[in-house]
Amino acid sequence: MKPIIFFLIILTCSFLTPQYIDNNQYPPGIDWRYIDTAKFRIVFPSEITDEGQRVANLLEYIYPKISSGRSSGKKITLFLPNSGIFSNGYVQLAPWKSEFFSTPPQSGFLGNLEWYSALALHEGKHVDQFNLLNRGFTRFGGAIFGELGRAFFSFLSVPAWFWEGEAVNTETIFSAGGRGRLPSFSMSTRAILLAGEKYKYIKSYLSSYKDHIPDIYRLGYFLTSYLKNRYTDKTIENILDHSSSYSFYPFIFSRALKKGTGMGVEQLYNKVMDDLDQKWALIDKELQLTDFQKINISPRKSWTQYTSPKEIEGGYIVAQKYGLSHPLSLVKISPEGDEKKITEIYSVGHINNSLSVNNNKIVWSEPVKDLRWGKRSYSEVIIYDIQSHRKKRLTKRTRYFSPALSPDGKLIAVIRFSKLRRTALVIIRSSDGNIVNEYESPFNSFLLTPSWDEKGDKITLIRMENGRKAISLFDMNEKTFTDVSPLSNFSLSTPVFFNEFIIFNSSYSGIDNIYAVDISSGSQCKITSSRLGSFYPSISTDRKRLIYSEYDLNGMNIVSSIIKPDNWIPLDKVVFDRLEYFKSGDGSFKNNDLTEKGLIPEKKYRVRNYSSLRNIINFHSRVIIPDRTEPVIEMYSGNKLNSAFLTTGFSYNTNENMGKFYTEAVYAGMFPVITAGLSHSGRRITDPVTLKWSETTADLSFLIPLNLSRGVFVRKLDLKAELSSTKISGDKNGGYKIEAGNINSLSYKLRFYNYKHSSKRDVAPVTGQFFSAVYSHTPFNNYYKGKKFFMKGIIYFPGLFRHNSLRIGVSYESQDPVNYFFSSNINFSRGYDYKFRDNLMFASIDYLFPVAYPDLVLGELFYLKRIKAGIFADIGRGSNKDTTEIFNSAGLEIMGDINLFSIPVNLEAGIRISYRFADNTFRFEPLFFGISF
Repeated sequence: MKPIIFFLIILTCSFLTPQYIDNNQYPPGIDWRYIDTAKFRIVFPSEITDEGQRVANLLEYIYPKISSGRSSGKKITLFLPNSGIFSNGYVQLAPWKSEFFSTPPQSGFLGNLEWYSALALHEGKHVDQFNLLNRGFTRFGGAIFGELGRAFFSFLSVPAWFWEGEAVNTETIFSAGGRGRLPSFSMSTRAILLAGEKYKYIKSYLSSYKDHIPDIYRLGYFLTSYLKNRYTDKTIENILDHSSSYSFYPFIFSRALKKGTGMGVEQLYNKVMDDLDQKWALIDKELQLTDFQKINISPRKSWTQYTSPKEIEGGYIVAQKYGLSHPLSLVKISPEGDEKKITEIYSVGHINNSLSVNNNKIVWSEPVKDLRWGKRSYSEVIIYDIQSHRKKRLTKRTRYFSPALSPDGKLIAVIRFSKLRRTALVIIRSSDGNIVNEYESPFNSFLLTPSWDEKGDKITLIRMENGRKAISLFDMNEKTFTDVSPLSNFSLSTPVFFNEFIIFNSSYSGIDNIYAVDISSGSQCKITSSRLGSFYPSISTDRKRLIYSEYDLNGMNIVSSIIKPDNWIPLDKVVFDRLEYFKSGDGSFKNNDLTEKGLIPEKKYRVRNYSSLRNIINFHSRVIIPDRTEPVIEMYSGNKLNSAFLTTGFSYNTNENMGKFYTEAVYAGMFPVITAGLSHSGRRITDPVTLKWSETTADLSFLIPLNLSRGVFVRKLDLKAELSSTKISGDKNGGYKIEAGNINSLSYKLRFYNYKHSSKRDVAPVTGQFFSAVYSHTPFNNYYKGKKFFMKGIIYFPGLFRHNSLRIGVSYESQDPVNYFFSSNINFSRGYDYKFRDNLMFASIDYLFPVAYPDLVLGELFYLKRIKAGIFADIGRGSNKDTTEIFNSAGLEIMGDINLFSIPVNLEAGIRISYRFADNTFRFEPLFFGISF
């Protein structure tokens, strides 16, 4: 039970701070520097010192204005790495640190803010939340268990939607471009309500396999905005005070909310959904919708998105497709509506990636992680030939985004974002990926989503400066950038040429629609009038139809409409009717943009060298696990560069009434991960007399973890060598004596897996392989000797129906014990208990499938999302020198994906029924995460 308890604690924290369990390291050779401010220690590579200064000023200006004023806490260390290409940021406890990834997203779906400003507002609010909640029982939990305890009780006392929703509200009200201002951010919630659906609170909070549920950022934004617009800051702080004071109780937030507002959390949710429904219904009645023809006419059984559609020769449409039942892939749709998958892909922008198609070629950018260093990654260009069905990796170890093919398919325009945080428009050849030319962006603006004109003379793209966007034009002959539209706070994305116009997506009216801007005059018109949102415009091959993605309750459809410029609505006549829920309270809202460039101080802070050895020992957490047979006390240390870890502890075996002291140190700052461990324990066994002895063990291992992932396959290889030395000190026990001696063993371990990306509804990998092998022996001239070889292989195949999986596994273990037995790695046939045998061989076959998606809610106590099952058959044989025993079984496993106490930790529990052929009996076993107990 001990591993399960610890696993739940870690899983709870890791759900809400996904980077808590982080085995990734920065690449070596970074010249780290740091700046100290009143609240932050900002650590950055020396080549971006200017950015470190800017972030220091940004945070010191913004944080006091967004914090509660009551929060206090020790200074947090913030890292500004520049070695990766992913767009993210986080705040974590255990250890107490934050990280702002340097690369902004190419997608327009994440807000209209300068990237570091967005992170300063959003993650800065998380810093404030952690500090504010450090009171009452949460503070007590931190005193007992350290930062891990503080994190656990913080997340137990306040729902995840509040954490993220308040942070989104903060980035919205204190800027001119936060996500709460984007129509696309509320689009999926609006679709659900306008369709007459209103899901239960628990389902909206904890998601579903049956229906698409807007994430906790969206849910939390609406709920926290409602609270902040109708109640004082004092009321909300009192709610958090009460919740923190009794954070050991899972339902305390709802109790505290009811005490402060008269509403429990479910009542608040219903109130907000009713309020939104009424407001959106009024807007919906006034819309005059655009007529269009739907292209993807094949029936859909679940929420599915078709994005970035492009027409090619013969009237075929190429688009991205993904959804609850589909991993991200490219599809081709015929003029008759027949659909065929081209290939599965994995793109940098993922769901918001923009494809480029020309001359029967498709290009996109794909993320690639470094072979060893998890915090270093690249964005490489992939090109696919539609006729030959050949895929080619065009660039390697690059930082290229949003590739766009020229009309003749010979050139590709890409956006490069360098480690110095500078953007350039780069032209490369589609044949070999070599650079033809590169052009630095004006004013060091951030450039997004380029697209060529029909002749290949001009490129249009989005230029973003200080959180505002403009449609820009690059002339290939003049080598100049020119803005076609002025910089504005409206979200603009995916521009394309059409005759003398540039057509693009904009949030101007309060619903995302397709607009056009006249290149020569700059005048703008609205083309579409969508109920929920229109995106990804493209022009048909005959230049007569507009093709785009249109959102509805079931996802995005591909639609087309005839282009009629005479019907376009001039911008000054467009009805401006957006629901900005962050200011929908009774009081008048005052704009307070903290991110305006002129407001941020330009103080020069002292820059110091940051040593990688600084705080290499940093004990931050403690855990007490009251296991019945072996209670444990452990302490954890981890440095903030994530390269050195130390665990030390004491356990007591109640069966033997003996204790064990142990410590393990890990250093992951070099190519091999080095682990050293030391333990000392007493042993006592009565069989039939009492035998006592002690064991002192030292371990040293070297691990090479290699990330071989490419494209849609997650692929890892671990190679490990371990030296273990155990000294046994025997005592005389009533005439019996445990022989004193040493056990010096060497072990070599290999583990490899290769899994294809799955859809949300897949119960297991549809395609994948797993292999592991261990060889352990005692080659030294010591008293104790033994030898073990173990191997295991698993192959996954697609099942007969969607989301089904066929799993075939084989394992083998052989031991040659002279007078020492190595611990076993083998899994016995289900229904049987482990028995030692010199040779063990097992084979298994499982057919795994979903049964139902009940979305069964029992208040805040229990939520059953999915029922799944597996039919299995196991064949096993064990033998010693003179005997052979058969362990064959077959049976059924029925599992449920559940949540308990409205905690956003997905649990798996069920029952296994095994028929044992050896004695013709049944065994019933409860299961938790596939483990029987």
